[in-house]
Amino acid sequence: MKLSIRWGMILGCILLIWGTQLIIMPVSIYSSRSVMLDHTRDIMENILDLTLEETGNFFSMARGAAHLTERLIASEIVNTDKNLKLERYFCDQLNLYPQFAGIYFATPQGAFYYVNREPDPAKGTFRFKLIEYDAKGNRTTRFLWRDADYNLIEKKTDFNDTYDPRTRPWYKKAVKEKSIVWTDPYIFFSSGKPGITTAGPLTDEAGNVRGVVGVDIELDVLSGFVGKLRVGKTGMAFIVNRNTELIAFPGLSRMLKQEESGNSNIRLPRLTELENPLCKMAYEAVGKSLAQDWPSALKTKAFASFEAGSKTYYTMFTRVNGQKISWLVGVYIPEEDYLGAIMANQRMTLVLTFLASVVATIGGLIFARRITEPVYALDQEARKIKRDDYSQGTKIDSFFGEIQRTADSFFEMKTAVATYKKELRRKETIHRAITDTANEAIVIKDDQGRISYWNPAAAKLFGYERDEALGRHIQELVPFCRQFNDRDITLFSLFRDGSDFREVKTTEISITHRSGREIPAEISMVTIPLDGKPHAIAVIRDILNRKQAEAEKLTIWRKLQQARKMEAIGTLAGGIAHDFNNILSGILGHAELLGLEAHGRGNEHVEGIVAAGERARDLVRQILAFSFQENRKLVSLNLPGIIDEACCLMASSMPKNIMLDRQIDSSCPPVLGDATQIHQVALNLMTNAFQAMEPFGGSLKVSLEPVTLEATSSLLGEMDLKPGLYIRYSVCDTGVGISPQAMDRIFDPYFTTKPEGRGTGLGLAVIKGIVQNHGGGIHVESTLGQGSRFSVFLPASAGGKAPVSLAGPARVERGCEHILLVDDQKSVINVERQILEVLGYRVTSRLSGQEALDVFSKDPDAFDLVVTDMSMPGMTGDELGAKLIAIRPGLPVILLTGYSETINRDRAKKMGIRNLILKPVRLKEFSVAIRKELDGKE
Repeated sequence: MKLSIRWGMILGCILLIWGTQLIIMPVSIYSSRSVMLDHTRDIMENILDLTLEETGNFFSMARGAAHLTERLIASEIVNTDKNLKLERYFCDQLNLYPQFAGIYFATPQGAFYYVNREPDPAKGTFRFKLIEYDAKGNRTTRFLWRDADYNLIEKKTDFNDTYDPRTRPWYKKAVKEKSIVWTDPYIFFSSGKPGITTAGPLTDEAGNVRGVVGVDIELDVLSGFVGKLRVGKTGMAFIVNRNTELIAFPGLSRMLKQEESGNSNIRLPRLTELENPLCKMAYEAVGKSLAQDWPSALKTKAFASFEAGSKTYYTMFTRVNGQKISWLVGVYIPEEDYLGAIMANQRMTLVLTFLASVVATIGGLIFARRITEPVYALDQEARKIKRDDYSQGTKIDSFFGEIQRTADSFFEMKTAVATYKKELRRKETIHRAITDTANEAIVIKDDQGRISYWNPAAAKLFGYERDEALGRHIQELVPFCRQFNDRDITLFSLFRDGSDFREVKTTEISITHRSGREIPAEISMVTIPLDGKPHAIAVIRDILNRKQAEAEKLTIWRKLQQARKMEAIGTLAGGIAHDFNNILSGILGHAELLGLEAHGRGNEHVEGIVAAGERARDLVRQILAFSFQENRKLVSLNLPGIIDEACCLMASSMPKNIMLDRQIDSSCPPVLGDATQIHQVALNLMTNAFQAMEPFGGSLKVSLEPVTLEATSSLLGEMDLKPGLYIRYSVCDTGVGISPQAMDRIFDPYFTTKPEGRGTGLGLAVIKGIVQNHGGGIHVESTLGQGSRFSVFLPASAGGKAPVSLAGPARVERGCEHILLVDDQKSVINVERQILEVLGYRVTSRLSGQEALDVFSKDPDAFDLVVTDMSMPGMTGDELGAKLIAIRPGLPVILLTGYSETINRDRAKKMGIRNLILKPVRLKEFSVAIRKELDGKE
């Protein structure tokens, strides 16, 4: 990118003026600051050296006093046998050295001679403590108080004193090291001031310790010294030990701390306990130098800086000379104490320099503007052309002739180009609108295989946005990479050659989306020359929706065919049921009449006929259940009992090489259902299971248990069920299993894999119909050669009532009322009339609804009850009942039906018909129903 003339002039002027200032001023500031900083370090080093010198003198006097005492005692110039002379010597030392708090001498036998300053002036100036032992080892502790002239003021013997100098740290340390030692700082008990103790051993020629001389030294002298040091205006010097306890600090005695344990002992304050945080911050600033073996790692003076608030401070630390002293001398100085005046002067210089530079800059920019303004205007016009903006701009007027001529020529060229562009843009707009709004993906690639055009439909189809695709090689994109074999027609095979283009008519292909999703599509390709080079244009259409629509159409057609087949079967079953029930009505009716007349003779044959008729009636109901044509009344059932009964029945008929395993949970809640149909489901599934294991045998497992199907269970969608509590009845065998091909058809009517004569193909179809009529579902799992598992799910009924008894009434109900009987079948009406007459009723029978209506209309009050068939030519039974009730409201009407799609109990009640009885009619059931209607019972 090239620099514009406008900014070149501006930046040249600014750099010339301000660059000089930016170079000169920092150098000046840095050099001045560096000189003052060196001066500050020199001052701090001087302060540290003075402090070290004072500390050295401090320790030298203590060591000298201790050493002198050792020599005097060793030479017996002063000895313990002459207590007064030793006491006088100790007092002279205290007078000579004001910083001494006390001097003492201890022997290995426990004798102790100690002189200290008396803090209470009323008692005197010096206090002498003497601990001695006689030849028998008896201890005597005496105290003597003397004034400044060594006159005795008071004396006292303390028999309770238990002080033993041999247990003190200074004694132990001196004996152990056999040289002069120093203790850590502590608070003297006698004076309450901070201090340290130096002690040295007195040895004989054999090196045995004869005693230890100790000197207590108060630290107030050092605190007073550092307090008098002038460290700038607000700086400070101090001394700390390795525990950050203050050894010397201005006013140290006023800041003594009580022990944390809560006792009365007083200790030295730490840096962290000072109200002034600067000492702690100064110590932490040189923390890296102190992080090693403290403080021996500090070979030289450590210098650092730190910030406190808005101020900068400099600090320096060094160790105290002495092999046995772990002290540091520190000092900190505010930067402004030494650099403040220089920095203020520099700020003033900066302000003046800035103002002068501003004036010079303004003058230079005014001159540069006369040159750059017209050039900048021409540049803006050129940028507008680059943005396809050919609007007329402001006429450029320049003081310079060369610039003026260039501007005039530029505007003439702009006008010519604008005319041409306008026409070109109009044509391009039309073409782009066509391609951008097309539903088909349009892709253009050049002779190098790179994409030169990519419309929005292509971005949607392939998953690459326009900016991602343009300029890339076609085979860099996932949809155009190799996806199938070379013999397949794919995007890869069509686009793999960069120069040899194929013209393709509309062809179906499968493409792969960027995400990996397969999409069916149609493609057309042509070749056109662009800029003298061949380009391929591909128009690709997504036909996924069309394919899905075709697949859905095929699925719907198959379902429709299945529905029509089931409807046809249902219609056939309904017709058969109607006629067959009429036939059974005659058979069962005559059989029961015969049984009434036989009075015990041949009853077993009559019972056989009735039993066969009942089995035939159940068979008809099974056919209706299979075709979903019968809605039986559902009652609350106890499934464990029904399944257990079915298992017992099955166990007696199964081969001996099949083992029956029952796992029935007796705590299962009840379900709403038909006991006969549930019993049939249980037997059919077990029969299919043991037949699948013949002749080799195996294990048949039957289980019944409550299960909860959650909303996330895949079984809900498979069986079209709702979440909730279900009772699962499962039958699992170890037989031959079901092949994947047969699995899709096992519930189709008349489909069976059993040998001829072993099955009709209706068993599983009937089971599925029964289960679905009960609001449940059936799930099948099977592995070829390993067995199958059929699971029936029935919804639990938590609040259901106990099932009604399946047995018939205990006795036959009789009467003498007049009944109008209507049926279009002579054989049926004859047997029904005979049954009613045997029951004692007067009967008027008619073979059509119209005949019955005519006879009833003549004398409506002559009949107490009307019994009519449902399915009759002309007028049906429900139509007849409605007309009779219209003539005589409240008339009892019983409707008989073998099967009808148009009537059920609820609809019959809405029409005023009180009862609906399914054929074939049993005598006892018929007698009870008639008696209930005549007596007006619910």
